[in-house]
Formats: sequence, C-alpha cells, structure tokens
Amino acid sequence: MRISRFCLVGILVPLIVVASLAACVGQDQPRYGGTFVNMINPSEVITLDPLRSSITDAETGSVIMQVHRGLVTWTPELSVESGLAESWEISEDGTVYTFHLRHGASFQNGREVIAQDCKYSFERLMDPKRGGISVYIFGNVVGADEFRNGEAESIAGIEVVDDYTLRITLKGMDLTFLTTLGEPGAGVVPSEAVEAVGDGQFGRNPVGAGPFMLESWRGDTITLKAFEEYYGGRPYLDTLVFRRLSDYPAAGAAFQAREIDAFWSSPTNYPRWQNDPNFQELKVAELWTRHLGFNNEWGPFQDKRVRQALNYAIDRDAYVRVYLNNVPISATGAGIFPPGFNIPLKGVSGYYYSPEKAKELLVEAGYPDGFTFSVVGDPTSATWGIPAIEPLLPYFAAIGVHCRLVPTEYGTVEMDALTGNYESYVDSHGGEPIALQFVQRFHSKNFGATNWLRYSNPVVDALIDEAVLTVDDVERTELLREIERIVTDDAPWIAINFSTVVFGTQVWVHGMQHMPIDLKYQQYHKVWVDERSPRA
Repeated sequence: MRISRFCLVGILVPLIVVASLAACVGQDQPRYGGTFVNMINPSEVITLDPLRSSITDAETGSVIMQVHRGLVTWTPELSVESGLAESWEISEDGTVYTFHLRHGASFQNGREVIAQDCKYSFERLMDPKRGGISVYIFGNVVGADEFRNGEAESIAGIEVVDDYTLRITLKGMDLTFLTTLGEPGAGVVPSEAVEAVGDGQFGRNPVGAGPFMLESWRGDTITLKAFEEYYGGRPYLDTLVFRRLSDYPAAGAAFQAREIDAFWSSPTNYPRWQNDPNFQELKVAELWTRHLGFNNEWGPFQDKRVRQALNYAIDRDAYVRVYLNNVPISATGAGIFPPGFNIPLKGVSGYYYSPEKAKELLVEAGYPDGFTFSVVGDPTSATWGIPAIEPLLPYFAAIGVHCRLVPTEYGTVEMDALTGNYESYVDSHGGEPIALQFVQRFHSKNFGATNWLRYSNPVVDALIDEAVLTVDDVERTELLREIERIVTDDAPWIAINFSTVVFGTQVWVHGMQHMPIDLKYQQYHKVWVDERSPRA
C-alpha cells in the first residue's frame, strides 16, 4: 500500500483492552455454512441506509457495515485497511487523497463498483435535501460548503479520474480524514438502487457491496444472507440474523434456550453468567463514555456552574460498584477521554462526589432552591438509557434538583439532536478509533451530528483545528490535553463511566474478535459455527 508520511502511522493510540475468552472446543478449522443469531437492542436499527447512520449509534452501524462497504475499513487493532479502495496515495501536503478501487468488486445487484458510485454516495450524504447525518466526514472537502449551500451542482473536491480512480481534495490537511472514511456513514451505494425506491425506502431495501445482503426484515428480525460475490471472499456463515429482544433478561433466556448464539451481558446481570461453562466470554474496555449530556443552550445549563454542580452531585464510584457490579470504569476525577486512548492527564481537575460543593455552585448560579429538568433516552438500556439514570435521581434530589425521565425511542433522540429539541439526554458516545477523531464531538461545527451537547467554546474549536493539522505526535498530544482540561472545566456533560462490555457466545461460535471501537463492529464474515450448533 502506497501512502505518504502523512498517513495514520503514529497517530493511532495504544489501548487498554481487557479480554478473556474461554478456550474453544470442537473444530479447529473454519467451516462454511450455518446461521448465527445475534441480539440487537429493542429500540435501535431503524434503517440500513448509510445516509442515516451515525457513529454514535453503533448498533445500527454494525448492521449497516455488514451490508455496505466504504473505501476503507477498520481492523480490530484500530488501523485502517483497504475496503473498496485497494490502495491509496496521499500528497505531501496531506490534502489530496487518490484512491485506487478494486477491479471486480460488485454490488449485491451484480453491477461492478466504480468511482462514480463513490462520488454519488458521498454527494448524496452531503446533500442537505436528503438529511444525511454524518456530513462531517466530507465537511473539509473542497467545494463541500458550496454544494451544501446550493451554489454548486457537485462537490468539486470529489473527482472521478477514471472508473477505478477517485481523487478527494481537502481544504486543509486533516489527520482524521482517512479514519472517518471507515465509518458506516461513508458506505458506497448504487444510484440505480436508491433511485428505484427513493431515500425513504432504501433503508429497508438496501443494496451494498458488503459481505452480507438483506434477505428479509420482518418485525423484530433482520435476516442477512451471504453475498457469494463479496470481493473479500464468501463469508463462512450462510445466514446472519439480528433479532430484536425486549431486554437483557429476555436475551439471557433466549441464550440459555439455545435460540440465539450471542448476547450482551448487562453489568447488572453479569455475575449470573460469570461462571457459566456454556458462556464464552469476550470482555473489552471500549472507547465509549456513558454520560448524561446537557443541552448547553437550554435554561440553567447555559451556566457552567450549574453543569459543574450536577457533576459534583453524584457518587460515580458507588454507582459503578453497587449498580454495575464494577464492570465499567468509574469516571471519578477523569477528563473527557476514555482510558483506552491513553492520553495522560495534565492540569485536569475532574469531578468527585461533593454535594456541599454542588450546593455552593447552585447558589452562586442563582438556583438556591434548585430546578427541574427532563432527560430523554433509550427506555431499555441499563447502562446508557433511562434505566441507567434512575439510580442517580436521589443524588440530584439531595441538592434540590429534580429530574423528569422521558423514555424515548432512540431514533427520535437522534433526530432531536439535530435541532436541540431536548433539555438533556442520556447516552453513550464514542466509537472513534483515535482520540483526535473523538474530540471532534466538542467542536461547534458538529452541532447535531456528533456534538449533541450543543457545546461551543471558540478556544476549544481553535485548538481542535490546530490539532487536526499537527503531524508531530508529542505536540498533538499536548493540544489534546489542553482541550481536555478546558472541556472538563466547562462540564458540558456528566461523564459517568467508561464502557467495559461483556459479550457472551455459545461454545460452538468461533472467530469473534476484540473490537475496542465497539464490540458490535464484528467482522462477521470471519465468524463461523461448528457442528454443535443447532443451526449448523
């Protein structure tokens, strides 16, 4: 692979990955055939269209990435590897990317993927009339602003050189660009398939270039089948099923009944499975922050002192110990970065449990009697949804602050984020493989896309912009540490804990990998089941 000195070498950070996987028995060699049934959260996966995909929604994105492919993909080691682009070059000034597409890579309708499909897909995402979510991916491309403002019919910086060569020119060097191209929102789709059904229906009738293609979507079950002509080789599995289950207990019951092959063990019920001999455990510290996010433009949350007060109000250590069985990592005293990024703290004064300090700050801010606010969020998740906030309500009440919980379907929360139509939300944000990419969610240009907080600080914006252009690792890390210091002090959210996820599979399942970005982003075309599976 030919790349310049401005590629990702040197900016991928080491990770803290805690992993244990029970010894596999049965076949030693991969076999073809069989069905793998996985669980999905009950309120997620509303579309299989990259247009509607967001890095904050890993559940939807993980299914989309089975059907679609972009120019590049991510490895379990968090590096970038070839996807539809077999190789690429980057100019010496880091602004021109030339991608060489694979010959013979096919869409699931049988047509070969060519460079024009990439241009169509990327401009479709950036077209404001189509409501794409991950528009930040191409926001730094020459001509993107003019296209989005209706001043140009196409994006000048996305150029089709020939059928197998695509050139993308950036307005300025951006060390995160190649990595963002691995996001599900950058999936390449065939124009004829989209136009045949329209944007509104393509998400239920997708055509991509990934290893699996949609067979059916009935009620709570999405069934994918192996795409025989996938450029990376036929998947081992014949069928990959994503089954929507009502909650973690229902998933556990289905697992015990051998009806599903894998499920996410909630920290609240993890001890039940810890010593089960039929439970193959995959445990990984992921790059996600469970948090209560403030709409920084709403009422009391416009005052930093109020946001700081709520940060001091909760005992994160007790919450993680009592409610989550010490599975995730407490965010007491932490900054904004999950520990896996290994960004050394410098001058960061994180938050600890001090209701006295919280009350003092509320008085200073003019709220001696407290106030009431509402929280929207997923109604089912015990780690990043409304149930995760319930144990925190007594802490808030102790300082006179009262909270209304508003269970909300995740897709609605995601769409409301575009307009700021909420007072606060509960979620888990992250999933980016590099710290430089993660920090973009605090840039004001990303309101609604990844910046659900509607947080804006011009100093932080300038530091992020500078970090994106800084090639030297040491200098860039110093900038990231300064960004962390300022944002932590501004307290745009309450970082509650950092995700550690336990994924359990049946003993006949092989090929699952540690994916610190998010365990959901499995390379399912490499997963296989042995003959012991009832679905082999």
